[in-house]
Amino acid sequence: MFSIVVFLITARLQVYGVISGGENQEDFEVLCELTALAKSKVNLVPAVDDTQDIAATIGVINISLANADFISKIDLKKDYSDSNASMKEAADGKPSKYAFLKNVLEVSHGQDKKSYAEVRRRQLTTAAKRKLIQAAEVAFQISETAKNEAQQIKAEAVTAALTKALYGETGNSKNARLPDTNRASGCGNSNKKGGSHAGNSIALDILCLCGKQADEGGGNKACGKQITGGALDNDWNPTTDPTTLFNAIIEKCNTKKPSSDLSPAAIKAALSRFAGRLARSKGTNGDFHNTLGHLEGTGATGCSGDASSTGGPCVAYQTAQLQNGLQGIPWVKELTSAGSTLQEAEKHQHTLKLLNQRIHMLNLTVTHLLEDTVPAMTTLLNSKNDGDAQSNRQNKADEECNKAGDDKTECGKKTGCTFDENKPAGQKCTLSEEGKAAKDREAAENQEGKKEKTTNTT
Repeated sequence: MFSIVVFLITARLQVYGVISGGENQEDFEVLCELTALAKSKVNLVPAVDDTQDIAATIGVINISLANADFISKIDLKKDYSDSNASMKEAADGKPSKYAFLKNVLEVSHGQDKKSYAEVRRRQLTTAAKRKLIQAAEVAFQISETAKNEAQQIKAEAVTAALTKALYGETGNSKNARLPDTNRASGCGNSNKKGGSHAGNSIALDILCLCGKQADEGGGNKACGKQITGGALDNDWNPTTDPTTLFNAIIEKCNTKKPSSDLSPAAIKAALSRFAGRLARSKGTNGDFHNTLGHLEGTGATGCSGDASSTGGPCVAYQTAQLQNGLQGIPWVKELTSAGSTLQEAEKHQHTLKLLNQRIHMLNLTVTHLLEDTVPAMTTLLNSKNDGDAQSNRQNKADEECNKAGDDKTECGKKTGCTFDENKPAGQKCTLSEEGKAAKDREAAENQEGKKEKTTNTT
Protein backbone atom coordinates (compact mmCIF):
# COMPACT_ATOMS: atom_id res chain seq x y z
CA MET A 1 0.00 0.00 0.00
CA PHE A 2 2.85 2.35 0.91
CA SER A 3 4.56 1.67 -2.37
CA ILE A 4 1.38 2.58 -4.25
CA VAL A 5 1.10 5.82 -2.33
CA VAL A 6 4.69 6.64 -3.14
CA PHE A 7 4.06 5.81 -6.77
CA LEU A 8 1.06 8.14 -6.91
CA ILE A 9 2.98 10.97 -5.28
CA THR A 10 5.92 10.40 -7.59
CA ALA A 11 3.61 10.41 -10.60
CA ARG A 12 2.11 13.69 -9.47
CA LEU A 13 5.55 15.26 -9.11
CA GLN A 14 6.44 14.18 -12.61
CA VAL A 15 3.28 15.52 -14.17
CA TYR A 16 2.51 18.68 -12.23
CA GLY A 17 4.93 21.40 -11.16
CA VAL A 18 5.49 25.10 -10.80
CA ILE A 19 7.82 27.58 -12.49
CA SER A 20 11.16 27.55 -10.71
CA GLY A 21 12.72 30.12 -13.03
CA GLY A 22 14.31 30.19 -16.47
CA GLU A 23 12.29 27.42 -18.12
CA ASN A 24 11.64 29.66 -21.14
CA GLN A 25 14.93 31.55 -21.11
CA GLU A 26 16.42 30.12 -24.31
CA ASP A 27 13.22 30.71 -26.31
CA PHE A 28 12.94 34.16 -24.73
CA GLU A 29 16.46 35.13 -25.82
CA VAL A 30 15.62 34.27 -29.44
CA LEU A 31 12.63 36.62 -29.28
CA CYS A 32 14.83 39.18 -27.49
CA GLU A 33 17.18 39.28 -30.48
CA LEU A 34 14.24 39.69 -32.86
CA THR A 35 12.94 42.50 -30.64
CA ALA A 36 16.31 44.24 -30.73
CA LEU A 37 16.34 44.04 -34.54
CA ALA A 38 12.77 45.35 -34.77
CA LYS A 39 13.69 48.30 -32.54
CA SER A 40 16.82 49.15 -34.56
CA LYS A 41 17.19 52.63 -35.99
CA VAL A 42 17.05 52.58 -39.78
CA ASN A 43 19.82 54.73 -41.24
CA LEU A 44 19.96 54.65 -45.02
CA VAL A 45 21.08 58.22 -45.74
CA PRO A 46 24.33 58.22 -47.79
CA ALA A 47 27.32 59.67 -45.98
CA VAL A 48 27.66 62.21 -48.81
CA ASP A 49 25.31 63.11 -51.65
CA ASP A 50 26.67 66.02 -53.69
CA THR A 51 24.99 65.11 -56.98
CA GLN A 52 22.41 67.90 -56.99
CA ASP A 53 24.75 70.67 -55.84
CA ILE A 54 27.59 69.78 -58.21
CA ALA A 55 25.18 69.33 -61.15
CA ALA A 56 23.75 72.78 -60.46
CA THR A 57 27.24 74.31 -60.33
CA ILE A 58 28.24 72.73 -63.64
CA GLY A 59 24.93 73.89 -65.08
CA VAL A 60 25.57 77.46 -63.94
CA ILE A 61 29.05 77.44 -65.50
CA ASN A 62 27.54 76.27 -68.79
CA ILE A 63 24.66 78.75 -68.75
CA SER A 64 27.09 81.56 -67.89
CA LEU A 65 28.62 80.96 -71.30
CA ALA A 66 25.26 80.79 -73.09
CA ASN A 67 24.00 83.68 -75.14
CA ALA A 68 21.50 86.09 -73.63
CA ASP A 69 18.75 84.93 -76.01
CA PHE A 70 18.87 81.39 -74.58
CA ILE A 71 18.86 82.65 -70.99
CA SER A 72 15.86 84.89 -71.68
CA LYS A 73 13.78 81.84 -72.61
CA ILE A 74 13.75 80.59 -69.01
CA ASP A 75 11.27 82.51 -66.87
CA LEU A 76 11.92 82.04 -63.15
CA LYS A 77 8.31 82.98 -62.40
CA LYS A 78 6.80 80.23 -64.54
CA ASP A 79 6.60 76.47 -64.23
CA TYR A 80 6.98 74.22 -67.24
CA SER A 81 3.20 73.84 -67.64
CA ASP A 82 2.84 77.65 -67.89
CA SER A 83 5.80 78.19 -70.20
CA ASN A 84 5.62 79.03 -73.88
CA ALA A 85 6.96 76.97 -76.79
CA SER A 86 10.39 78.62 -76.86
CA MET A 87 10.85 78.03 -73.14
CA LYS A 88 9.93 74.36 -73.53
CA GLU A 89 12.28 74.09 -76.48
CA ALA A 90 15.13 75.42 -74.33
CA ALA A 91 14.49 72.51 -71.95
CA ASP A 92 14.33 69.94 -74.79
CA GLY A 93 10.66 69.43 -73.97
CA LYS A 94 11.46 67.92 -70.56
CA PRO A 95 9.74 69.29 -67.42
CA SER A 96 12.58 67.93 -65.27
CA LYS A 97 15.19 69.72 -67.36
CA TYR A 98 13.19 72.96 -67.25
CA ALA A 99 13.14 72.70 -63.43
CA PHE A 100 16.89 72.05 -63.51
CA LEU A 101 17.53 75.14 -65.68
CA LYS A 102 15.34 77.26 -63.41
CA ASN A 103 17.36 76.14 -60.42
CA VAL A 104 20.59 76.83 -62.31
CA LEU A 105 19.49 80.38 -63.07
CA GLU A 106 18.49 80.96 -59.45
CA VAL A 107 21.91 79.72 -58.29
CA SER A 108 23.63 81.98 -60.85
CA HIS A 109 21.86 84.98 -59.30
CA GLY A 110 22.85 83.94 -55.78
CA GLN A 111 25.76 84.78 -53.51
CA ASP A 112 28.37 83.39 -55.93
CA LYS A 113 27.24 85.47 -58.91
CA LYS A 114 30.56 87.36 -58.98
CA SER A 115 32.41 84.08 -59.47
CA TYR A 116 30.12 83.12 -62.33
CA ALA A 117 30.62 86.57 -63.86
CA GLU A 118 34.34 85.77 -63.89
CA VAL A 119 33.56 82.59 -65.85
CA ARG A 120 31.69 84.69 -68.43
CA ARG A 121 34.78 86.82 -68.97
CA ARG A 122 37.07 83.87 -69.66
CA GLN A 123 38.17 83.49 -73.26
CA LEU A 124 37.60 79.73 -73.50
CA THR A 125 38.47 77.83 -76.63
CA THR A 126 35.65 76.63 -78.86
CA ALA A 127 36.55 73.01 -78.04
CA ALA A 128 36.33 73.72 -74.30
CA LYS A 129 32.90 75.30 -74.72
CA ARG A 130 31.63 72.29 -76.64
CA LYS A 131 32.90 69.96 -73.92
CA LEU A 132 31.31 72.11 -71.22
CA ILE A 133 27.95 71.85 -72.96
CA GLN A 134 28.36 68.05 -72.99
CA ALA A 135 29.45 68.05 -69.34
CA ALA A 136 26.36 70.03 -68.33
CA GLU A 137 24.11 67.50 -70.10
CA VAL A 138 25.88 64.60 -68.35
CA ALA A 139 25.59 66.42 -65.00
CA PHE A 140 21.85 66.83 -65.56
CA GLN A 141 21.46 63.12 -66.36
CA ILE A 142 23.46 62.13 -63.26
CA SER A 143 21.38 64.43 -61.06
CA GLU A 144 18.12 62.97 -62.39
CA THR A 145 19.29 59.38 -61.95
CA ALA A 146 20.54 60.18 -58.44
CA LYS A 147 17.21 61.76 -57.57
CA ASN A 148 15.35 58.64 -58.70
CA GLU A 149 17.74 56.37 -56.81
CA ALA A 150 17.32 58.41 -53.62
CA GLN A 151 13.54 58.09 -53.90
CA GLN A 152 13.92 54.29 -53.91
CA ILE A 153 15.75 54.33 -50.57
CA LYS A 154 12.62 53.81 -48.49
CA ALA A 155 13.81 54.00 -44.90
CA GLU A 156 10.26 54.84 -43.75
CA ALA A 157 8.91 51.61 -45.27
CA VAL A 158 11.56 49.57 -43.45
CA THR A 159 10.76 51.29 -40.14
CA ALA A 160 7.00 50.76 -40.64
CA ALA A 161 7.47 47.02 -41.30
CA LEU A 162 9.75 46.63 -38.25
CA THR A 163 7.23 48.41 -36.03
CA LYS A 164 4.40 46.20 -37.28
CA ALA A 165 6.51 43.11 -36.61
CA LEU A 166 7.11 44.27 -33.06
CA TYR A 167 3.65 45.55 -32.09
CA GLY A 168 1.24 44.23 -34.72
CA GLU A 169 -0.77 45.72 -37.57
CA THR A 170 -1.43 49.06 -35.82
CA GLY A 171 2.22 49.54 -34.89
CA ASN A 172 1.15 50.51 -31.38
CA SER A 173 2.32 48.62 -28.27
CA LYS A 174 -0.99 49.12 -26.47
CA ASN A 175 -2.69 46.84 -29.00
CA ALA A 176 -0.38 43.86 -28.38
CA ARG A 177 -3.07 42.06 -26.40
CA LEU A 178 -5.79 39.41 -26.55
CA PRO A 179 -9.52 40.01 -27.14
CA ASP A 180 -10.46 38.32 -23.83
CA THR A 181 -8.94 36.83 -20.69
CA ASN A 182 -8.76 33.30 -22.14
CA ARG A 183 -4.98 33.13 -22.32
CA ALA A 184 -4.86 29.58 -23.65
CA SER A 185 -7.26 30.39 -26.50
CA GLY A 186 -5.16 33.33 -27.65
CA CYS A 187 -1.62 32.04 -26.95
CA GLY A 188 -1.98 28.32 -27.63
CA ASN A 189 -5.12 26.22 -27.37
CA SER A 190 -5.38 22.82 -25.75
CA ASN A 191 -6.57 21.36 -29.06
CA LYS A 192 -2.99 21.57 -30.34
CA LYS A 193 -4.05 23.81 -33.25
CA GLY A 194 -2.28 26.91 -31.95
CA GLY A 195 -3.43 30.19 -30.45
CA SER A 196 -5.87 32.48 -32.23
CA HIS A 197 -3.53 35.47 -31.78
CA ALA A 198 -0.17 33.71 -31.69
CA GLY A 199 2.26 35.38 -34.09
CA ASN A 200 0.32 38.63 -34.39
CA SER A 201 3.30 40.48 -32.94
CA ILE A 202 6.64 39.76 -31.28
CA ALA A 203 5.44 41.69 -28.24
CA LEU A 204 2.34 39.53 -27.75
CA ASP A 205 4.36 36.32 -28.19
CA ILE A 206 6.81 37.49 -25.50
CA LEU A 207 3.90 38.25 -23.16
CA CYS A 208 2.48 34.76 -23.78
CA LEU A 209 5.92 33.36 -23.00
CA CYS A 210 6.86 35.54 -20.01
CA GLY A 211 3.70 37.13 -18.56
CA LYS A 212 2.86 36.04 -14.98
CA GLN A 213 -0.34 34.07 -14.57
CA ALA A 214 -2.42 34.73 -11.43
CA ASP A 215 -2.42 31.05 -10.41
CA GLU A 216 1.33 30.66 -10.87
CA GLY A 217 3.40 31.93 -7.96
CA GLY A 218 6.74 32.04 -9.78
CA GLY A 219 5.30 32.70 -13.22
CA ASN A 220 7.09 36.01 -13.58
CA LYS A 221 10.42 34.14 -13.67
CA ALA A 222 9.55 31.74 -16.51
CA CYS A 223 11.81 33.66 -18.92
CA GLY A 224 14.62 34.07 -16.40
CA LYS A 225 15.27 34.20 -12.67
CA GLN A 226 16.27 37.84 -13.12
CA ILE A 227 12.78 38.81 -14.27
CA THR A 228 11.41 40.06 -10.98
CA GLY A 229 10.55 43.30 -9.23
CA GLY A 230 8.15 46.15 -9.95
CA ALA A 231 5.77 45.65 -12.87
CA LEU A 232 7.32 42.21 -13.50
CA ASP A 233 5.70 40.84 -10.34
CA ASN A 234 2.23 41.83 -11.51
CA ASP A 235 -0.14 39.38 -13.17
CA TRP A 236 -0.52 39.82 -16.92
CA ASN A 237 -4.04 40.85 -17.85
CA PRO A 238 -4.21 39.89 -21.54
CA THR A 239 -6.94 42.44 -22.37
CA THR A 240 -5.26 45.64 -21.08
CA ASP A 241 -2.51 47.89 -22.43
CA PRO A 242 0.68 45.84 -21.89
CA THR A 243 3.21 48.58 -22.71
CA THR A 244 4.62 48.95 -19.18
CA LEU A 245 4.90 45.20 -18.60
CA PHE A 246 6.37 44.49 -22.04
CA ASN A 247 9.02 47.21 -21.69
CA ALA A 248 9.94 45.87 -18.23
CA ILE A 249 10.32 42.34 -19.61
CA ILE A 250 12.54 43.25 -22.55
CA GLU A 251 14.73 45.35 -20.24
CA LYS A 252 15.75 41.99 -18.79
CA CYS A 253 16.86 40.62 -22.15
CA ASN A 254 20.48 39.50 -22.18
CA THR A 255 20.34 40.43 -25.88
CA LYS A 256 19.45 44.12 -25.63
CA LYS A 257 21.28 44.69 -28.91
CA PRO A 258 21.21 42.41 -31.95
CA SER A 259 24.30 40.26 -32.53
CA SER A 260 24.96 42.39 -35.61
CA ASP A 261 23.62 45.65 -37.04
CA LEU A 262 20.26 45.65 -38.77
CA SER A 263 20.69 44.04 -42.18
CA PRO A 264 18.91 41.47 -44.38
CA ALA A 265 21.51 38.89 -43.27
CA ALA A 266 20.96 39.65 -39.56
CA ILE A 267 17.19 39.26 -39.94
CA LYS A 268 17.61 35.99 -41.83
CA ALA A 269 19.99 34.60 -39.19
CA ALA A 270 17.69 35.55 -36.29
CA LEU A 271 14.69 33.96 -38.01
CA SER A 272 16.75 30.81 -38.58
CA ARG A 273 17.45 30.59 -34.85
CA PHE A 274 13.74 31.14 -34.16
CA ALA A 275 12.85 28.28 -36.54
CA GLY A 276 15.35 26.05 -34.75
CA ARG A 277 13.68 26.65 -31.39
CA LEU A 278 10.25 26.15 -32.93
CA ALA A 279 11.21 22.69 -34.23
CA ARG A 280 11.29 21.21 -30.71
CA SER A 281 8.15 19.28 -29.72
CA LYS A 282 6.56 20.01 -26.33
CA GLY A 283 4.57 17.96 -23.80
CA THR A 284 5.41 14.58 -22.41
CA ASN A 285 3.83 12.94 -25.44
CA GLY A 286 5.75 15.21 -27.82
CA ASP A 287 2.54 16.11 -29.64
CA PHE A 288 2.63 19.90 -29.19
CA HIS A 289 4.43 21.22 -32.25
CA ASN A 290 5.36 24.74 -33.43
CA THR A 291 5.51 25.88 -29.82
CA LEU A 292 7.86 28.08 -27.80
CA GLY A 293 7.94 27.95 -24.01
CA HIS A 294 7.12 25.51 -21.25
CA LEU A 295 4.25 23.02 -21.13
CA GLU A 296 3.83 20.88 -18.04
CA GLY A 297 3.01 17.22 -18.49
CA THR A 298 0.82 16.42 -21.48
CA GLY A 299 -0.06 20.07 -22.00
CA ALA A 300 -3.73 19.20 -21.96
CA THR A 301 -4.79 22.71 -20.86
CA GLY A 302 -2.61 24.47 -23.45
CA CYS A 303 -0.69 27.74 -23.04
CA SER A 304 -2.67 28.81 -20.00
CA GLY A 305 0.34 30.26 -18.21
CA ASP A 306 -0.24 27.94 -15.26
CA ALA A 307 2.35 25.17 -14.89
CA SER A 308 0.78 23.83 -11.71
CA SER A 309 -1.52 21.83 -13.99
CA THR A 310 -1.07 20.45 -17.51
CA GLY A 311 -0.38 23.81 -19.06
CA GLY A 312 2.21 26.54 -18.86
CA PRO A 313 3.54 29.85 -20.20
CA CYS A 314 4.00 29.30 -23.93
CA VAL A 315 2.99 30.38 -27.42
CA ALA A 316 1.83 27.85 -30.02
CA TYR A 317 1.54 28.81 -33.70
CA GLN A 318 -1.24 27.54 -35.93
CA THR A 319 -0.42 24.83 -38.46
CA ALA A 320 -1.91 26.98 -41.22
CA GLN A 321 0.64 29.72 -40.41
CA LEU A 322 3.48 27.35 -41.25
CA GLN A 323 2.33 26.05 -44.62
CA ASN A 324 4.79 28.33 -46.41
CA GLY A 325 7.79 28.16 -44.14
CA LEU A 326 7.36 30.79 -41.45
CA GLN A 327 5.72 33.40 -43.68
CA GLY A 328 2.22 32.67 -42.37
CA ILE A 329 3.23 34.16 -39.01
CA PRO A 330 2.28 37.86 -39.33
CA TRP A 331 5.31 39.30 -37.55
CA VAL A 332 7.68 37.04 -39.50
CA LYS A 333 6.12 38.29 -42.74
CA GLU A 334 6.61 41.92 -41.67
CA LEU A 335 10.19 41.31 -40.57
CA THR A 336 10.96 39.53 -43.85
CA SER A 337 9.40 42.44 -45.75
CA ALA A 338 11.63 44.86 -43.81
CA GLY A 339 14.66 42.79 -44.78
CA SER A 340 13.70 42.73 -48.47
CA THR A 341 13.01 46.49 -48.55
CA LEU A 342 16.30 47.09 -46.74
CA GLN A 343 18.16 44.96 -49.29
CA GLU A 344 16.67 46.91 -52.19
CA ALA A 345 17.44 50.19 -50.44
CA GLU A 346 21.08 49.17 -49.96
CA LYS A 347 21.35 48.47 -53.71
CA HIS A 348 20.05 51.96 -54.52
CA GLN A 349 22.33 53.41 -51.84
CA HIS A 350 25.33 51.77 -53.52
CA THR A 351 24.27 53.12 -56.94
CA LEU A 352 23.94 56.59 -55.42
CA LYS A 353 27.44 56.30 -54.03
CA LEU A 354 28.78 55.45 -57.50
CA LEU A 355 26.89 58.41 -59.01
CA ASN A 356 28.53 60.69 -56.44
CA GLN A 357 31.95 59.40 -57.44
CA ARG A 358 31.09 59.95 -61.09
CA ILE A 359 29.92 63.54 -60.68
CA HIS A 360 33.00 64.39 -58.60
CA MET A 361 35.16 63.15 -61.50
CA LEU A 362 33.04 65.23 -63.90
CA ASN A 363 33.57 68.24 -61.67
CA LEU A 364 37.34 67.80 -61.96
CA THR A 365 37.01 67.64 -65.76
CA VAL A 366 35.02 70.89 -65.80
CA THR A 367 37.63 72.55 -63.58
CA HIS A 368 40.33 71.65 -66.11
CA LEU A 369 38.18 72.83 -69.03
CA LEU A 370 37.89 76.27 -67.46
CA GLU A 371 41.66 76.57 -67.84
CA ASP A 372 41.46 75.84 -71.57
CA THR A 373 41.52 79.46 -72.71
CA VAL A 374 42.78 81.15 -75.86
CA PRO A 375 46.58 81.67 -75.39
CA ALA A 376 47.38 85.08 -73.93
CA MET A 377 49.64 86.21 -76.84
CA THR A 378 47.05 85.18 -79.41
CA THR A 379 44.40 87.07 -77.47
CA LEU A 380 46.65 90.14 -77.30
CA LEU A 381 47.50 90.11 -81.03
CA ASN A 382 43.91 89.50 -82.02
CA SER A 383 42.67 92.18 -79.66
CA LYS A 384 45.04 94.67 -81.32
CA ASN A 385 43.80 93.72 -84.74
CA ASP A 386 40.14 93.36 -83.79
CA GLY A 387 39.85 95.82 -80.90
CA ASP A 388 38.09 98.45 -82.97
CA ALA A 389 35.69 95.91 -84.43
CA GLN A 390 34.85 94.57 -80.95
CA SER A 391 34.33 98.08 -79.61
CA ASN A 392 32.09 98.86 -82.57
CA ARG A 393 30.03 95.73 -81.89
CA GLN A 394 29.44 96.78 -78.28
CA ASN A 395 28.67 100.37 -79.29
CA LYS A 396 26.17 99.20 -81.89
CA ALA A 397 24.54 96.89 -79.37
CA ASP A 398 24.36 99.73 -76.85
CA GLU A 399 22.82 102.00 -79.46
CA GLU A 400 20.24 99.32 -80.18
CA CYS A 401 19.33 99.31 -76.48
CA ASN A 402 19.16 103.14 -76.44
CA LYS A 403 16.40 103.00 -79.05
CA ALA A 404 14.02 102.03 -76.27
CA GLY A 405 14.62 105.46 -74.81
CA ASP A 406 13.43 105.74 -71.24
CA ASP A 407 10.65 103.17 -71.65
CA LYS A 408 11.40 100.41 -69.12
CA THR A 409 8.87 98.00 -70.64
CA GLU A 410 10.31 98.31 -74.14
CA CYS A 411 13.82 97.96 -72.74
CA GLY A 412 12.83 94.66 -71.12
CA LYS A 413 11.85 93.27 -74.50
CA LYS A 414 15.33 93.76 -75.95
CA THR A 415 17.82 90.92 -75.64
CA GLY A 416 20.96 91.77 -73.66
CA CYS A 417 19.62 95.14 -72.42
CA THR A 418 18.95 96.40 -68.90
CA PHE A 419 17.20 99.49 -67.55
CA ASP A 420 19.27 101.81 -65.33
CA GLU A 421 17.47 104.78 -63.74
CA ASN A 422 20.81 106.46 -62.99
CA LYS A 423 21.78 106.78 -66.64
CA PRO A 424 21.21 110.08 -68.53
CA ALA A 425 17.92 110.60 -70.36
CA GLY A 426 17.81 108.66 -73.60
CA GLN A 427 20.46 106.22 -72.34
CA LYS A 428 18.63 104.53 -69.48
CA CYS A 429 18.20 101.40 -71.59
CA THR A 430 21.76 100.20 -71.94
CA LEU A 431 23.76 97.07 -72.68
CA SER A 432 23.70 94.70 -69.66
CA GLU A 433 26.74 92.94 -68.22
CA GLU A 434 25.40 89.73 -69.74
CA GLY A 435 25.08 91.51 -73.07
CA LYS A 436 28.65 92.77 -72.86
CA ALA A 437 29.84 89.27 -71.95
CA ALA A 438 27.97 87.90 -74.96
CA LYS A 439 29.77 90.37 -77.23
CA ASP A 440 33.07 89.44 -75.58
CA ARG A 441 32.38 85.79 -76.25
CA GLU A 442 31.43 86.59 -79.83
CA ALA A 443 34.77 88.34 -80.25
CA ALA A 444 36.61 85.43 -78.64
CA GLU A 445 34.86 82.96 -80.94
CA ASN A 446 35.91 85.06 -83.92
CA GLN A 447 39.48 84.98 -82.67
CA GLU A 448 39.31 81.23 -82.09
CA GLY A 449 37.82 80.76 -85.54
CA LYS A 450 40.68 82.69 -87.08
CA LYS A 451 43.14 80.57 -85.13
CA GLU A 452 41.56 77.34 -86.35
CA LYS A 453 41.42 78.67 -89.92
CA THR A 454 45.12 79.57 -89.77
CA THR A 455 45.95 76.14 -88.37
CA ASN A 456 43.97 74.39 -91.08
CA THR A 457 45.67 76.29 -93.91
CA THR A 458 49.27 75.75 -92.84
